[in-house]
Parts: sequence; structure tokens; C-alpha cells
Amino acid sequence: MSLFTSPGKVAETKTSLPVELSFGFYVRGWTLYFLEYVPGFLLLGGLALLARRMARGGNDSYCFLFAILLGMLFRHLCGVHASFEPGTRLYEIFWKAGIILLGSQMGLRSFREVGLTGFGLAGFEVIFTIALTLFLTRLLKIPAPLRYLLAVGLGICGVSAVVALSATLRTDEEDTAYAVSVILLFGLLTLSFFPLIGWWLHLTGPDFGSWAGLSVDNTAEAVATGFVYSETAGHYATITKLCRNLFLDFALLYFVQRAVREKLQGVAKVSFRMIWEHFPKFAIGLLVLSALATFHFWEPEALSDLNHLYRWAFLFGFAGVGLRTDLGRLRRRGLKPLGLAFGIQSLTAILMLVCVLLFLH
Repeated sequence: MSLFTSPGKVAETKTSLPVELSFGFYVRGWTLYFLEYVPGFLLLGGLALLARRMARGGNDSYCFLFAILLGMLFRHLCGVHASFEPGTRLYEIFWKAGIILLGSQMGLRSFREVGLTGFGLAGFEVIFTIALTLFLTRLLKIPAPLRYLLAVGLGICGVSAVVALSATLRTDEEDTAYAVSVILLFGLLTLSFFPLIGWWLHLTGPDFGSWAGLSVDNTAEAVATGFVYSETAGHYATITKLCRNLFLDFALLYFVQRAVREKLQGVAKVSFRMIWEHFPKFAIGLLVLSALATFHFWEPEALSDLNHLYRWAFLFGFAGVGLRTDLGRLRRRGLKPLGLAFGIQSLTAILMLVCVLLFLH
């Protein structure tokens, strides 16, 4: 049985077997490997299809909200069996693919609309949030690893930033899980309440999208929040959020050096390979497809197909976000870091709304 644990082991074994037999083992090993992903993939597909059905007749972008809520509902009512685990981990690939495909719908002119002012606001948000989080968490004596994870998660790009920093610093798994749960919870809250605030204030699509991109932590939920408001807001939320994501590598370097100074154990050595590993490469894909869209590379029929494709990719990805949201972790670990993070998130959202209205309106 150990022969089929991974395709790599099959490849190692085949050299000592006859060609026909080793090829059979190789194919069977890969088949068993991919079959592990089928149950979780089918679960994501079922939730995505149900969310799509529920949104018919109303605002089509509400299907993204339904996908997240259905995923959470399934997790807390039915639980996620171990057989679903490998397949549901594919959710991150889907929402990143959705962002790349979204580039085909907007072109580089959308980035020009955000401009240097939007990028400057993204940098200001990152520095302000990280500095405030580090100051307050130290004041409340929250342990260093969790303090760093909350700072980078609230300041930059949510779950991706937390996981990247966790892998770099080799932090405790429970700290990582807690920080991820905090980020996903706030993503759900902003997804629920930000559109209501936007409609109450009569924000335009670009203004609301920029606000969502600057304020919502997790990339998937920032994009979903924008699209719930309007198609234009979804585009602006994506662009502005990616501006924040580009600061991730600088933050990783900063926190690694800080951890070294505090003599944490097991800190990974900083290298170009580490930086490239955590660089948000899906941003490059978005830029490439946006450039092609700028020069009208696709026919109208192809654009329509790509529109459907990126929406389905988002549905699969957002269903996975819901399935990975474990609110029980927050209760088990304690509410002090959660309350602090909620205060920082609220302050940042208010500040970013004021900045958008003053500088981007």
C-alpha cells in the first residue's frame, strides 16, 4: 500500500521493475493519487451549483455570497469528513484562477483608474494596520507568533499572508489556524455588511470597490464583496486588493528579521527562492490577461465564455472558503485577540472609507 502513497514513490520504484509492470504501477499510482481529490472536488461543485441556483432571478453576484454561506453551513451542520479534505484544499487554486480570468474582462485601463493614488493608499493601509496591530498586541501581551500572524493577515492579504508567514517562521499550527479563522470571520462580516453600508452612503461602484479592496483582509472575500455590490465594484476591489498583496514579500522579510532579533527558534533563512515562492504569482496572470484584453485579443463570444468561466471558478473557490471557516477555533483559543482584531479591522475600514472619499472620489 505504501507503494501508492504518492506518484513520486511509484516513480522511484519503477526503475527496478519490468517496463510493462512499472508503467502499470505508475498509472495506478497517479490514478489513486487523483482519486483522493474527487470527493472534495464534487462537494465544492455541488455547493457552487446550489449557490448558482439560489441566485437566479436576482443579482447574479449574490451567488458568491451564497457559496460562502453554504460552505459554512455544511461544515457546521454536517462536518467535513477526512475524505473531503484533499479536494476541498483546491479552493485556493480556483479563486486565484478566477482572478486571473477576470483580467480578460477589464483590461489595463482599469489599473490606470486606480493609479498611483490607489497604490499609495494601499501602502498606507498596510503600514498603518501592521504597525497598529503590533503595538496593541504587544500592549495586551499576545504571544509573538500569533501577534505577527494577525498583523500580516489584517494588513495585507488575509489567509495567504498568514500561511506564507507561518511557513516562513514555522509557527505553531494552532496559532496559524486561529489567525486564519479570525481573517475568515471578518471576511464573512464585511461580505454581509459592507454592501449595506455602500448602498446607504450611495457609493459609486469604483468608490465601493476601492474601499473593499483596501479594507477586506482575505482576497477571495474582498473580490466577492465587490461583486455583490456591482460588477464595476468587483473589478475595482480586485485591482486595489492586488495592490495590497504586492507588499507581502516586504512584510515577510520584515517579520523574519524581527523574529531573528527576538531569537525565535527555527526561523527559515531568507532567500530569493523563498520570496518567489510566496510572491502572489496570480497577479502576473491577471496583468497578462488584462494586457490582452486592452488590445481586444478576444472575440465577443470568447469574452462571454471567459466571463462564465471566471464566475464558476469563483463559485468553487468561495465555497471552499466557507468550508474552511471553523468558528469553533475562536472559542477554544480565547476571545481577546479576536476582540482586538475586530477593533483594528473596524478602525481601518473607517479610515480607508474616509481616504477613498477624499482622494479617489
